[in-house]
Amino acid sequence: NYIREFGLVSGIRIFQAVEGADHAAGGGNPIKVQLPGYPGTIHLRDTLADCSTFWQCLVQRQYDLGRFPQTRRLDQHYNELLSAGKTPLIIDCGGNIGLGTLWFARRFPKARIVTIEPDDDNLEMLRRNTAHLKERITIVQGGIWDRHGALTIVNPQSGSAAFRVEFTADEGPGAIPAYTI
Repeated sequence: NYIREFGLVSGIRIFQAVEGADHAAGGGNPIKVQLPGYPGTIHLRDTLADCSTFWQCLVQRQYDLGRFPQTRRLDQHYNELLSAGKTPLIIDCGGNIGLGTLWFARRFPKARIVTIEPDDDNLEMLRRNTAHLKERITIVQGGIWDRHGALTIVNPQSGSAAFRVEFTADEGPGAIPAYTI
């Protein structure tokens, strides 16, 4: 899969960097990779969650819309907005470490992206991974909900890719803003 996606030499190099570490040991060694077609360095924590997110977003391209019949209509609308002098907007709800944002930025190079993420550690990685996007991206700490208010992460022990949030009446320490679309 790595070779198919990134070519022989780059695929082997990226595979070794991402899959070669003992993620279960939680070594904490940062992983840095350069991907063909992606500007900037991609930063991962040496965790199963980050490496799985990398696999899903950038190797398997889970956000690739090409297999859906709506893709042509989406592309047409994107191009119509650009032709009208407007900037398309993408909202990435649950930005994690920013790999989905990177994919969207590459796929829709003229779009503005707002990325919402509740977790402090994920936000740090998201900022590092998207720093080169500068004014194209806005990063917001919080979560998406059906009403404004506050949220709390209810399963912090689950790891950075599996957090769940719940609405809370307590807007005190540890609460994060709840945003509506």
